[in-house]
Amino acid sequence: MKYKYFLPLFFFLLFSKLFAQNNSTNPTLDHKIFVKELENSQKTIFDNVIKEYDDYLLKHADDVLIQIEKCKFIQFAQYDETEDYNPNQDFFDSCTAALSKLYPNNPDVLIFQTTYLFGDELKEVFETAKVSIQENPEAWSKANFGQMYFQMATNYYSDSEYKKAYTYMVKACFYDTQYKSSLDYVRILIELKKNDEALIVLKASKDTTKDTWQLSEKAKLFIKLEDYPDALKLYNSITELDSSFNNNEEMAKAMENIKEYALARKYLVADTSKNWNHDEASLRLFLHDMQYQNGDTCIGSYCAYRAFGYASDPLAIYRLKLFLRHPFLPWKMHDILGLMTLLLVIILLILAPSIWILPVYFIGHKWKIIDQIRTDEFTWGLKSFWWISSGYLIANFAAQLINPEYINSLIARTRYNSIITSEEEGGRFLLFILVAAFFGFTALYKVDLKVLSTKYWKVGRSIAITIGWFVVFKIISGIYLQIGVKLFDVKIDDLTSIPNILLSSRTDIDALLANYGNGVGFLIIGFVGPCFEEIFFRGVILDSCKRYLNFNFANILQSALFATIHYNLFLFPVFFSFGILTGILRKRSGGMFSGIVFHIINNILAVAVMIAMAHK
Repeated sequence: MKYKYFLPLFFFLLFSKLFAQNNSTNPTLDHKIFVKELENSQKTIFDNVIKEYDDYLLKHADDVLIQIEKCKFIQFAQYDETEDYNPNQDFFDSCTAALSKLYPNNPDVLIFQTTYLFGDELKEVFETAKVSIQENPEAWSKANFGQMYFQMATNYYSDSEYKKAYTYMVKACFYDTQYKSSLDYVRILIELKKNDEALIVLKASKDTTKDTWQLSEKAKLFIKLEDYPDALKLYNSITELDSSFNNNEEMAKAMENIKEYALARKYLVADTSKNWNHDEASLRLFLHDMQYQNGDTCIGSYCAYRAFGYASDPLAIYRLKLFLRHPFLPWKMHDILGLMTLLLVIILLILAPSIWILPVYFIGHKWKIIDQIRTDEFTWGLKSFWWISSGYLIANFAAQLINPEYINSLIARTRYNSIITSEEEGGRFLLFILVAAFFGFTALYKVDLKVLSTKYWKVGRSIAITIGWFVVFKIISGIYLQIGVKLFDVKIDDLTSIPNILLSSRTDIDALLANYGNGVGFLIIGFVGPCFEEIFFRGVILDSCKRYLNFNFANILQSALFATIHYNLFLFPVFFSFGILTGILRKRSGGMFSGIVFHIINNILAVAVMIAMAHK
């Protein structure tokens, strides 16, 4: 009996031991221990290297280059590129601060500072360098001059100040010929429309590098300069070095431009088999097919792209484009769904003006703030206000259809590639103006066209008074711009004196001039734009609001709308003043002639200045 508990206890201990052995790991192989050892060894090596630098600098305290090397070691020794994180950032900051304090004007230190500083701090370094070069040029070697001027050039290029970038790049090339073959030099020349010179520089540089990324960037520049054979040669070289790196999209573009459409399609099809961005690759293939292939091929690639779901073409915009090219291809249910969504969007654009029109109606009826004048003196009513408001929204929507991906991203929250070509920008702007002008000029239907003339002033007097008011307006707005630029640190080159045609920007206007010529630019911006804008604001909106508000309220409202739709807070006072003045001219002259003349003078002058600046 004394052993009856011993046997179960023995087996329990035996199985417990076996279970423990099978469910435990060797503590000496714990990954946390190895990670800790690795961290300790890295810290030990780091500390040892720092000690070597410090030991050397104790004996050679004035060796600036070694002090810079020490800072660089601290900067990159344990830097994590993936996380963009340096665990020794505080140490690096103290190292560079001490270096800058000891040698504030040393060329090597200033050049080193340009590699890690940004924004205003970098600009301060450039200013210090300019002073140092002027006061102590012998301290600067040719290599120092070249490096500093190159850094200045690339910084101004990043800020889109291409003329300054070119000036400093020329200086960099003078002191160090290696920069003559830099891709940054080529990019600056392209921005300045010096394409012939850019192509010479690009062809002169030897392709000795094995860096596939560098070769790819050079190939892209060849494509930008429309030298497709040389771009193709580079892509073939990249393929030999690393076939997995090659950019099939760019190679296809090169093939398209030398009319090798079948080969271009082959590259695009290869992209669709990759493990990422299937939808974007399928879209590129469809767009290629729509331009270069037959209808059957197009509908096949469209259906393959549309298979990614509703978000790929939520408004059936691509299907409509395909319809215009191949009208007899079959439609599917998802295409009909997209058309219904498009119709819904248009209906919403038509209904949206109620947001700002109905308050005018209700406020006018409730508060009775209306001038005591006869209603037959009003040319337009709120229906016309609704018409041009809907037209403005539809014109904006139609313009965006030039680049359907932007519209699709708003509807379906998809990725949006913000890159848009100058040709597309110009086309978008032109389409917007033409659609908006249609709604503006059709607002004249059944309207006495005498409203476009002058009722109380003779034509000569009207022109003289308008010119006088325009001069005063330009003086006052010029003073505001000069003060504002200094107070708000706004770049004057980014502004245009045109009260932008509705939502247009300087970029839009530049694109229009570049792609359609100066003649079209003067016609559209100098005449068509001012006419329909005056009809919109000093015609329809001012008149319709005067039915329910007095003139002062109506004039403020139309001016505020005119200024608001430009989405430029800094220039809001300029646009608002412009609207107020032309509204007053409308009232005092008894017609829209003076406002139209005021607007035409302003736009023609501004376009002329922009063209002159572009040809400098």
